[in-house]
Amino acid sequence: MNLLHRLYYHAGVTLGKSFFFEKPTWQLTDEKKRIFALIFDAALYGENQTIDYDCNFPKWQFLDYIINEKDLVLHGSNVPKIDVMEPREQTDYAGNKVKAVFATRDSIWSIFFSILDLENYRGSLRNVCWVIQNEGKAERRFYFFSLNQDPRGHNWMNGLVYILPAESFRPASTGVVRFDEWLSDKQVTPIARLPVTAMDFPMIEKVVQHDDRESMIISWLRYKRRATRSSASKLA
Repeated sequence: MNLLHRLYYHAGVTLGKSFFFEKPTWQLTDEKKRIFALIFDAALYGENQTIDYDCNFPKWQFLDYIINEKDLVLHGSNVPKIDVMEPREQTDYAGNKVKAVFATRDSIWSIFFSILDLENYRGSLRNVCWVIQNEGKAERRFYFFSLNQDPRGHNWMNGLVYILPAESFRPASTGVVRFDEWLSDKQVTPIARLPVTAMDFPMIEKVVQHDDRESMIISWLRYKRRATRSSASKLA
């Protein structure tokens, strides 16, 4: 294993654990695999692309399953029905202007964008989904979610996670530590869509409020403390 990559990996994990929240772990049992396959096949081969999720297992775990088992990417949105996604002018994770369809291979991050009312959101939105992985090491994922308003009073929306074929997508970044953003220069037709609500977002208690005047670095440094303080105030 490359020594420099190993150092990047351990530094990334250390920083991730210090300032962000790591993705919950779960196990794909035979029962889950069987049920998830049935749910996905029913949507894929049925007349209605909207998935009827009659299952007690968390939706983000189902999305994890289809990402990894079916080689798919996800796009979270409040728009009720998108038949074709067209590339449009946006900025990527590094602030570069690109014309593309955006997607991710992260279940939790896609749900966040499904339930957030971006059309009416004002001010800065700060969020991160870091993937940290090196040769021979298991993938680690860390999150940061911050609004410029109190998330306890924010009106979360019902939304949809659109499930897309991955063929035309390329990663926006690569390396041991990367931002899980994927881009396609071509139009993309969703193969299915999964309805989600705030109840399906496992990090809802980890969304905090920042001040628009502070830098992104300050928001990162204060993130865990703010999340802990917010959780404590809900228990009081």
